[in-house]
Amino acid sequence: MSAAAAPWPDPAWLAPRAIPDPAPGVAIAGFGAIAANEHLTVYRAHEIRIVGVFDPSPEATARATALGLHTYDDLDALLADDAVTLVDVATPAAVRPAIVARALDAGKHVLAQKPFALDVDVAAALVDRAQRAGLTLAVNVNARWAAGWRMAGRLVREGRIGEVRAVSHVVELDLGAQAGGPLDATGDFAIVDVLTHWIDITGTWIPWTWPVRVQAQEHRLPAQPEASISAFGAIVTFVTAAGVSVSIQLVGANALAQPRWTAWVHGVDGTIRTRSRWAGPDELWLDAPDGTMTATSADQGWVPHGFEGSILEALHAAASGEPAENAVRSHLPMLAVVLAAGRSARAGGVPETVDEPRLQS
Repeated sequence: MSAAAAPWPDPAWLAPRAIPDPAPGVAIAGFGAIAANEHLTVYRAHEIRIVGVFDPSPEATARATALGLHTYDDLDALLADDAVTLVDVATPAAVRPAIVARALDAGKHVLAQKPFALDVDVAAALVDRAQRAGLTLAVNVNARWAAGWRMAGRLVREGRIGEVRAVSHVVELDLGAQAGGPLDATGDFAIVDVLTHWIDITGTWIPWTWPVRVQAQEHRLPAQPEASISAFGAIVTFVTAAGVSVSIQLVGANALAQPRWTAWVHGVDGTIRTRSRWAGPDELWLDAPDGTMTATSADQGWVPHGFEGSILEALHAAASGEPAENAVRSHLPMLAVVLAAGRSARAGGVPETVDEPRLQS
């Protein structure tokens, strides 16, 4: 390896799945800002048919109609539509598992927003349900397709730094736009919503051993808006039974022109560092005994490429029957840690011990 900057390795490997032919018909349950902006942008860019939308909110229904989308009167009508193969569940977390269960019972494949569920046993039961029915059940942990993190994951799997022993993240965001909104009002916004992505990607890098000890704290930042309900600062740490340690610090109120986040992945034979932004470019440094590699992605940041990767992966799995990379099954350890971190923070930082999530099948 050379210490000089190199082209981003294997750009074709970073590309999302090809569109299935024929592409499954998609219906969207829940049409808030994320679905209307990020999800719909991907579907339309790839000419994937949106069969229809259901949201009980009159404002959301009006938004869908203004965008030229068919709207259903209720969820039963959506699930009874034979043209719908996959349901994109983008509702609030509290009602999400019940809708996922109904979609699976109706024979539909499902892609659901995160946090997938607020109870890991409920999530595991839905994984079992989908497996018995032979249906795809995926979660929109879309940061797995952000360029810097995706490349880091490939280097880890190739053994370029040996077994991972520790991961550190510093997350610099501006969450001010959410102040007073529905996500902010959940009370678990910083950890259970925002940091789900950082915990999830970390879980794809580390070797899991159980039990896992989790500790978290949330704190209001001096610069966060007065109207905000949740704390915009958080620190989450967890340690596996084998001693692999993870630390994540969120600074959710800052004046950066573009939010950024930095990760260090420490292996027994080297270290990977990534620096990322919403729209890119993402940067990566690999320090190992045989030299140093640096690389920069041209334009493959989190938005829109992460959403594109997650959605097309779920569509591919639904059409092919192959396991989805973002299958909920793969996310269960991370969900268990996310929920434990939320409980720890609500208890003032009291550590939580988490056992491995269990499936019946």
